[in-house]
Amino acid sequence: MLLSGKAAFALSANTWHSKASGYEEIYEGAKNEEKPFFLLFHVDWCGYCKRLQSELLDNSKVRQFLASYYRVKINPEDGGKENLIAMKYGVRGYPNFRVVFPEGGSVRVHPFKRGRIYTPDEFIAELEAVLAKEN
Repeated sequence: MLLSGKAAFALSANTWHSKASGYEEIYEGAKNEEKPFFLLFHVDWCGYCKRLQSELLDNSKVRQFLASYYRVKINPEDGGKENLIAMKYGVRGYPNFRVVFPEGGSVRVHPFKRGRIYTPDEFIAELEAVLAKEN
């Protein structure tokens, strides 16, 4: 399958796509395949973003779960196009982790609750619940 004249991304356990161009290709690929994808908005200076990365996204169980889906990380401070994508989703704080659905719309998943971060199992369960609701 070709997306915008380029070969489709192979899903990989180690691949987060980035920048506006990565978002556009993933969005089109997910839409063509009718699959949801994960979208993370982050900034370099955000302590909560670093905790999300180290305590959840780097966890082997979470990585294995996410490996079945396209994934995109956007830093709105990288440029105007990235900032426009964040504005499209109404991002006001970081991290902002979303499940984006091919028919449109998204659901934000809040990994921080009442002063603590989800465990990897809680995070996966929350993602599964959001995915199940939309199917």
